[in-house]
Amino acid sequence: MGTRSAEARDGRKADRPRKGQLTRGRLLEAAFEVIGRKGYAAATMDEIAQAAGVSKGVAYYHFKNKAEIASTVLTEAIDQLVALFEQVRSQGGSAHGILTGMLSVFATMIYEKRALAQFATSEMWLGGGSMSEAVHDQLMRIVDLVCEQIERGQADGSVRTDIDASFQAVSIIGMVAADALYALGAEGAADAGKETFVARVVGYAGRASAA
Repeated sequence: MGTRSAEARDGRKADRPRKGQLTRGRLLEAAFEVIGRKGYAAATMDEIAQAAGVSKGVAYYHFKNKAEIASTVLTEAIDQLVALFEQVRSQGGSAHGILTGMLSVFATMIYEKRALAQFATSEMWLGGGSMSEAVHDQLMRIVDLVCEQIERGQADGSVRTDIDASFQAVSIIGMVAADALYALGAEGAADAGKETFVARVVGYAGRASAA
């Protein structure tokens, strides 16, 4: 009897971290949807908690404020993009081919998650005008991956060499994000479909970096 009771207690203890992770995941998914739909300024912790199906107290147990949950949403979204970039790189090929592939998955992600992309682009600097350190670190991972291919392209002559590789990487990433969101915001711009949209955005960015 004593052994079974101890096993039951151990099982309940093991369930707590799993339940906490599930709740945290629901809150992030809810924040992803609410902030993406309404924007950072208009979204509230009440709405995020309600969308996640938990109390506001539970939401504040996992995240101290809206800025923290928004920063976490951004870092996890950037994590997804980093994983896609690394997958493109792992397939090998020329610098130009890999760079084009990275820009393609980036534009695709913006197309499919445009509301969140709008939030990420316009409101990434949270609280007092300073970017979250975690978000900044994640962004630098994206810049480094793009910069790596630009440097390879500069070495083989496929990418222009008159601009610093790091600066060019930041410029290209910003260009894709800004151009994509502008095009999607224009009336009828997305009617051509995702493939045509992505081809247009990537083609423009590619020409800007070509030697």
